[in-house]
Formats: sequence, C-alpha cells, structure tokens
Amino acid sequence: MALGLIDSDQIPSDGFGISGGIRHYTMMKTDCNDILGNPDGNCFMESFEKCEPARIKQMLSTIEGDPIFYYATIIPENSCSIQFVVDNREDRFSSKTITERTCQDAQLLENHITFHCGNDVDGYGFPLG
Repeated sequence: MALGLIDSDQIPSDGFGISGGIRHYTMMKTDCNDILGNPDGNCFMESFEKCEPARIKQMLSTIEGDPIFYYATIIPENSCSIQFVVDNREDRFSSKTITERTCQDAQLLENHITFHCGNDVDGYGFPLG
C-alpha cells in the first residue's frame, strides 16, 4: 500500500494532479464534477475503465462544520492507477494532514466509490453525496 503525507506546496491550486510529487494537471481531459461541483461517479468509472485521465473532487463538512476535501485522479501511466487524496487540514479535531494513496482498482457503489489500494481489505471510500 502506498501511503504518504504531502507538503501543501506540492498541491496545485485545484488540488489535482499529484503523483510522486510531480504535477500532472496539464494532462487532465475529463473533470468528473458537474457544473454545480457535484461528483459524477459514473463519469469517473467510465474514464478508469478506459484508462483515460480524469479527476473528481468532493468536499464534505464535519459535524462541527469543518471541511474535509477528497480528490481522486486517474493516472494512465504504466498500469493505470488512481491517486486518492484526503485533505483534512481545516478540520479542527483531526491530524491536519494530507494523506495520499495509490490505488489499482475501484468499485462504484450507490453513494460512494471504493478504492482498493495495495493489500487493504475494506478499501477507502470516496463520498459521492
């Protein structure tokens, strides 16, 4: 399982395109968020099945109202992987970190996408609503 913490200066202004500290945001072809910013899981999974560059993002608030940001980017290099990033730096009651995982598989469910990264058993959820 690839798990890492990222310095904030490695994140482009839109939060996408990080892979090993290299910014890939210029290669993005598909933005899988609608005009209102809502994530479209079908769009992301269709891009992943074709191994085409795409990105999706989501922001949810904690009970206290603090934002947690979720980002996923399809990286078509080598074996087509997904970079999954969770940024909870603005959550007052969290570790205030950015966590990055490189995932090789994904499953679309009713209200989230589950990413399977390395040897994890349950996967990591990307909320869709």
